[in-house]
Amino acid sequence: MYCDWDGKVPILACSSCGEEGCWPMVVRISVTEKVVSWADFEQPHRAEWEYRDLTFRFDLTEYEASLVKAARSM
Repeated sequence: MYCDWDGKVPILACSSCGEEGCWPMVVRISVTEKVVSWADFEQPHRAEWEYRDLTFRFDLTEYEASLVKAARSM
């Protein structure tokens, strides 16, 4: 299923069917020279659920290393 969330990406999918468009949690991911930020969280089917204060910031080097480690374990 293709869904457009205005540049946001799904980080969670429906726990029942696994389809990312069914019940997603989406977030805007931005990358600078040193930091990866996850912000602007949204559950598209529940606009009243607000996550305005929720932001995660990761060191870019550690973030990339974690992605490589996760890919190797698949």
